[in-house]
Amino acid sequence: MQLEKNEGVGALWTRLGPNIARNAIINAAELASYDQVKQITLKILGFIDNVFTHLLCGFWSTFLLSVLIPQLICACRCCL
Repeated sequence: MQLEKNEGVGALWTRLGPNIARNAIINAAELASYDQVKQITLKILGFIDNVFTHLLCGFWSTFLLSVLIPQLICACRCCL
C-alpha cells in the first residue's frame, strides 16, 4: 500500500469525519423517505400492509434517493 509507505497509517483515516457525516445524512434521508412513501401508499393509495407494499415502498424510496442524493453531495462538495 503506497499510502501507508508515503504518508503513514494515519493517512488512511483522513476525511473519515466528513464521510461519516455524509453517510448519516444519506441514512436519515433513506429512512424518512421510506416512511413517507409507505404512509402515502397505505393512506392515499389504499394498499394493505404486506410484503408487496414493503417492496414497492423500498423501490420508490431508493429511486427518489438515487435522484436526490447525488445533487446533495455535489452541492456539499462545491461549498467546501
